[in-house]
Amino acid sequence: MAPSISFANPELFKNFIRVLCNANTSEGFRPGKDVSLPELYLPFGKLGPPRLGQPPNNRPILAFFSWGAHGIIRKILFEHWKEKDNEVLIYERLPIGKNYTKLMGQRKFCLCPSRYEVASPRAVKAIHAGCMPVMTSDNYSLPFKDVLDWSHFITNSDSEDTGN
Repeated sequence: MAPSISFANPELFKNFIRVLCNANTSEGFRPGKDVSLPELYLPFGKLGPPRLGQPPNNRPILAFFSWGAHGIIRKILFEHWKEKDNEVLIYERLPIGKNYTKLMGQRKFCLCPSRYEVASPRAVKAIHAGCMPVMTSDNYSLPFKDVLDWSHFITNSDSEDTGN
């Protein structure tokens, strides 16, 4: 809603500094002026370290993703990887009894494909669980990229490479 409201008065818009969770440059997000603030849901009283993972060199599964097929990138991901590789676990729905955050903490890479919107709290959840996020999202401006060198703790993949 905020991007469309911002355009209602172009004269005011040029002076706005917006804080958005969906930093989509194709929808007018202006890197260097606007601020991307990632979403993260933490249950009340659970702010501390996750303590759910294993050391990165002791994680048995290479990559992990679980959630619905919302968006084109996710549909391609399911088509090429779902139930086809024992080292790349891709679930459309998480099996009953599995802990999503704990599974992230046991994987080396956590796939973070965009939904219909480019933003997702998945990258922040992955970092919180000690899993290297692999971002697959076109037009997404990473949060605080003017002060954080994201190449130290995240990797990017073009949406065209999703099936490879």
